[in-house]
Amino acid sequence: MHTGASRAAVSHLTRTLALEWAQFNIQVNAIGPQFLTDGAREMYSKAVDDAIVSATPAGRWARADEIAAIAVVFASPMSDYITGVSLPLDGGNWIGPGINFRGTEVLPE
Repeated sequence: MHTGASRAAVSHLTRTLALEWAQFNIQVNAIGPQFLTDGAREMYSKAVDDAIVSATPAGRWARADEIAAIAVVFASPMSDYITGVSLPLDGGNWIGPGINFRGTEVLPE
């Protein structure tokens, strides 16, 4: 629940700042990656990793180069007319059934 509230806050802040700064020709966009670093992989259990991958329509985590590519687009003239966008880079999680740990090895009933 706390991560959902955080993502909603970032999305709202992105839209609000985009609206306020558009008059100065400043675009404000956000990237919402689903990314598992080596440190996070060590901290979380394999059950967490498996649960997230199985709930992700793309069936895997985002790669660093995929996140970087979107950042390059947002930083380039290709996105000069794009503002207020929060792009979920999550392999389809935002349109899929979602990640539910309840009733799994991660969070038993």
